[in-house]
Amino acid sequence: MAEKKVLKKKKKHWYSILATKDFNNVELGETLAFEDSALMGRQITANLSVLTNDIKTQNVKLSFKVNKVDNGKAYTEVIGYKMVPAFIKRIVRTQRSKLDDSFKIKTQDGVKIILKPVIVTRNKTNKKILTSLRKSSRNSFQKLFEKLKYEDFVKDLIYHKTQKDMKHSLKKVYPVSAFEIKIMKKL
Repeated sequence: MAEKKVLKKKKKHWYSILATKDFNNVELGETLAFEDSALMGRQITANLSVLTNDIKTQNVKLSFKVNKVDNGKAYTEVIGYKMVPAFIKRIVRTQRSKLDDSFKIKTQDGVKIILKPVIVTRNKTNKKILTSLRKSSRNSFQKLFEKLKYEDFVKDLIYHKTQKDMKHSLKKVYPVSAFEIKIMKKL
């Protein structure tokens, strides 16, 4: 006779997913998993206004990735920053030029990221000025990332310090009405 195989069922456990220390380890959500190692690498997206309790930041979504699990709690790191497309459409008006750019850059601690900034000028401009704005922004980012570590850059990005500094430096080339970082991804 054939032997009956007895399958032992594993029980799933609930894990709390916590944000980074910058957000005081706010709980992002809960998830089920069989074991701790199954959580490693999971990604979750959260609105920045929920994390900071500031309604002005509702146009930004942050992506987190689980990098450590301890005592039923999953700790994360920020791997992405994304502006809501409706916000970008709202800041671009008629009779203004919009400049999109995309490039890879490396931070001081060796983390590679993709940046996609958006620059909006106050008036319609010709391609020569837009090219000089693009080159100037890339050079400014290059100088900035030689000094900054990834965690410090994310903190400055969330609190809008990077955008303000870049807008101020680009005003020397041509009047800029808005400078935003549309997408930031960690590679």
